[in-house]
Amino acid sequence: MIYGIIPVGGKGVRLSLPYPKEMLPQKNFDYYNPVINHTVEKMFMAGTDVIYMVHGREYKKEIVEYYADNSKVLHITQESPSFSGVLQDFYEKVNFKETDKILFGLPDSIYDKNPFIEMLNIPSIVCGLFISDNNIKADRPSIEDEGRFQVKVAKNETNSDYFWGVLKFDGRNLNNFIDAGYLSKFTEIGDILNHYVKTYVYGKDYVDLGTWMGYNKYLNSTKNFSNTEVEKKYFANDVDIDDFYDFCHDYMAVKDHYSVKETTDYYFTNNNSNIEFIRYRDSGADEPRNPNITIKNFNNSQFNRFELTIPVLVLLENTEDILHFMSLMGAKFNFSVKVDAYIYTTDDCVLVIYSFYLGGEKVKLIEIELSKMDFNIISNFENLASHHLKGFDVSNSTNKSKFQLIKEFYDKN
Repeated sequence: MIYGIIPVGGKGVRLSLPYPKEMLPQKNFDYYNPVINHTVEKMFMAGTDVIYMVHGREYKKEIVEYYADNSKVLHITQESPSFSGVLQDFYEKVNFKETDKILFGLPDSIYDKNPFIEMLNIPSIVCGLFISDNNIKADRPSIEDEGRFQVKVAKNETNSDYFWGVLKFDGRNLNNFIDAGYLSKFTEIGDILNHYVKTYVYGKDYVDLGTWMGYNKYLNSTKNFSNTEVEKKYFANDVDIDDFYDFCHDYMAVKDHYSVKETTDYYFTNNNSNIEFIRYRDSGADEPRNPNITIKNFNNSQFNRFELTIPVLVLLENTEDILHFMSLMGAKFNFSVKVDAYIYTTDDCVLVIYSFYLGGEKVKLIEIELSKMDFNIISNFENLASHHLKGFDVSNSTNKSKFQLIKEFYDKN
């Protein structure tokens, strides 16, 4: 069993909001996705079975209401008034086993990648370390003794640029914290960690959104912290392939371009409701590129979708073998379609025009995928394309994936 703990008892006095700071919106989503959900989604993606939100003496109703339909998110109040007391209340109210794994993350932080996945594969106590601003008071490894934290201090000449932002420990570790009396002796988790051997896992960027300075820094950043692709699609049946080439080179500062012609996309589904499709794309006929297997999650958002692409070496490619492998993995074949793709890369985004046939009718789609998390890039593209790309109409945007469009066609026919 894997548990998650997220403390949400803070009063948020630094922001003076009329609602919990954890409910501030994440940027670059076309739906409301609060900051707390950043850690929640990463915990679940790592395989967490249930997450406990540890509130203060009273529940924060906005958080409870947001997760009301999620049976895997539970809420408990905090009776022990300290940071380490969060662990005490979890210990008293949850019947965990010594072999269970426990993840700990904060509700008002945004960080790159997903450290929980790596941490779960390491026994005992694991600290996820990140680089922070010098002015943040945090638990930082000492330079003289890297296994020991300087607790709640700013960066100075005696400590590291890193600090712990997420934790993993086993049930037996928490039992030991209790047996040793550390949860009653220490109010800070860093002081408890100093009594144990631990493993460090290193991340990079981490933003504390508990202050307006931190939240504004996050809003002004162009980094993607969400592990998703941000893209938008448009029907483009009236756009000529050559005109698109000229437009990209004349107006979009193209750094590189290439085409993949007559590649075949094989689409599969499985019994995981979180996965919309699995796609195997072969190397194509014209100047073959590396084939790949792509997994995309189910998400009705027009912009944000998790994508994992696994390259397949051309020398090892054998379509029949790969299709057989997909079957052995429990993936059900749905359909295949031949696609031509013309790809243009800029510093800010990747532009693609796809061409494929459905029932003898040619379908073309334009896709823009952001390399930087700045929605102004999409607005700029739409403005330029509306004025300089013949046949382009911004109102032809669609929130459906190619998989959904093709599936709908085959379902009707």
